[in-house]
Amino acid sequence: MRLGYDDTTDPTKVTSVPVVSTVVAVLLVPIPDWQCTVDLAFTEIRICGGGQPQVSRRLAAALDDLLRITPEARRPPLLAQRDLLERAVAEHVPAPGNRAFALAPDRQGIG
Repeated sequence: MRLGYDDTTDPTKVTSVPVVSTVVAVLLVPIPDWQCTVDLAFTEIRICGGGQPQVSRRLAAALDDLLRITPEARRPPLLAQRDLLERAVAEHVPAPGNRAFALAPDRQGIG
């Protein structure tokens, strides 16, 4: 409320005048950039399932599909994830033949 003068009566009398105010709230939501989005999509799955061929093959397929359709400027995070996937599989699957199988992209899953 603000103080004002009441013109209709005594000019020396001070009265309360209601003031209407508007409060605008702005919600700021951070939008993750491409790097964060790629990391969010692949990191935890790779860490937990990098040694499981069903998981590694599906991740390889997803990364390869994205690399095929993603503009050149957005490929580095995908390439980094592909490299990390290869390292995770190498760590968990020592036999070269099995490692090649675990890294072969599979969009359907092996069962």
